[in-house]
Amino acid sequence: MRQLTTGGDRTVLFVSHNMSAISALCTSAILLRQGEVVACGPTDDMLRRYHSMDANAVVSSEDLKAVHRTGTGKIRFNTCNIAYRDANEEGLTAGYRGCDILISVQLQCTAACSDANVAIIFSDSSGYMLVDANTALRGIFVRPQVGERIRANFILKNVLLKPASYTLALWVGRAGIEEFDSIEEAASLKFVEPPVKARHTEVFPGPYQCEFDVKVSCSEPDTDPAVVTSYL
Repeated sequence: MRQLTTGGDRTVLFVSHNMSAISALCTSAILLRQGEVVACGPTDDMLRRYHSMDANAVVSSEDLKAVHRTGTGKIRFNTCNIAYRDANEEGLTAGYRGCDILISVQLQCTAACSDANVAIIFSDSSGYMLVDANTALRGIFVRPQVGERIRANFILKNVLLKPASYTLALWVGRAGIEEFDSIEEAASLKFVEPPVKARHTEVFPGPYQCEFDVKVSCSEPDTDPAVVTSYL
C-alpha cells in the first residue's frame, strides 16, 4: 500500500477508520461527519481535530446506585465521571496513548468507619489488572462522618494503553480488614489510535505500550560500530 501512495504521479483516495494506517500512509486528509466535509488539511492536524471533535468536559457519566456490587456498604459509590485530555488539556472523545484521564467518583458514608482507601482499577478484556491508582499510595485516607458525601478526583497522567476497550473497577475499604464497596464493572474506557505519525503499521500484541529509547549498531569486523538512535 505504501508503494501505491508514494510511487509515481498519482493520487490515492484511502478511506479508513484505522488512525494508525491513515497516519502512516497519508500526507493529507479529509474529515467527514455524517457524510459532510468538516475540514481538510495535513494528516496530523486532521487526526488531532478528529480526536477532539465534540469533546465534552465529561465523556462518560455513570450512575452507580443500581449496579452489582459487594461489600458491607458503610461507604458506597454513587457516581463516576470520566474525561480524557490531551497534552494541551483539550478534551477528547476517547483516550489514546499518552493522554491524561480524569476520573471523579462520588461516594456516601452510611455507617461509622475510618481510614478508608479509595481505588480505581483498569483491567483488559481478559480481566488482567493493568492500572491500580488509590488514595493510600498518596498517604490519603478517608475519614467521613455518617451521611457525608465524599468526592475523589483522580488525574492519571500520560496513560500508555494501546487501542482497545478497558473495564474500570472501583473499590473502597480497608485493605485486608474490611471491604466497604466494590464494583467490578463500573464503566468502560475507550482507547483509540493516537494522532501522531506512525513509524510502523504493524499492530503488536499486549495492552501496555511504554515509552522507550532504543540504540542499534552495525559494524564490520574490527571496526567501530555506527550507532543509530531512535526516540519513540
